[in-house]
Amino acid sequence: MKTIVRILIFVSLFNHSLAQVGVNTTSPKGIIDIESSVLGIVPPRVALTRTIISSPVINPNPTPSSTPLQDGTLVYNTNTVNDVSPGYYTWIKDRWKRLSSEPSFFVFKTVDIPNALVDDAEFLLGELEDNYTANVIRITHSNPISGSATLGGISDGIHGRVLYIYNSGTTDIKLLSNNNSASVGSNRFSLQGDVIVKSGSAALLIYDEFYAGGLLPAGGRWIPIITGN
Repeated sequence: MKTIVRILIFVSLFNHSLAQVGVNTTSPKGIIDIESSVLGIVPPRVALTRTIISSPVINPNPTPSSTPLQDGTLVYNTNTVNDVSPGYYTWIKDRWKRLSSEPSFFVFKTVDIPNALVDDAEFLLGELEDNYTANVIRITHSNPISGSATLGGISDGIHGRVLYIYNSGTTDIKLLSNNNSASVGSNRFSLQGDVIVKSGSAALLIYDEFYAGGLLPAGGRWIPIITGN
């Protein structure tokens, strides 16, 4: 008799593990089906500190090769600090993405190029992650030696990122070609020759992580679209 009871319990648990979950319904139409006409779902409420930091949220079942969190992890952020504000966020690849139906606006950031030759732009966009929190980088510069500022690359590109570089200085900005730049390959511009961005003009940049243009060293590239020259 005890053996039969154990078998029945095992079968019951096995069937339950394969069943859908229904809340306020006895006939769920998906893996989870919640029915209510007056109540909503309240996701975990956490205090994020920056979009590139996964904590305080954790992956309860990590593996050596796994990312900090599974893509699609959803939380409601209660904190206002750095580049996060209250609202829904989902984890994608290596950072939190805010979910919003609000209209998209351009966010400006003013930076200054202090040197005559800048092979990379980590000092410009990397440390504070401005290439994720700002859409338009307003560049100011003063270079009486060569008469123009030189830019060889932009760090921390992510696939599909669109960024505008606006020349707010009084002299030219020179975007170095792929072969003329000493920056890290994946930070360079997909250019066969140097390109000048005049004062008051802008360059639209699109990052292609899977760039296959045959340029060496291999890696992603910023694809420039120059306007207003």
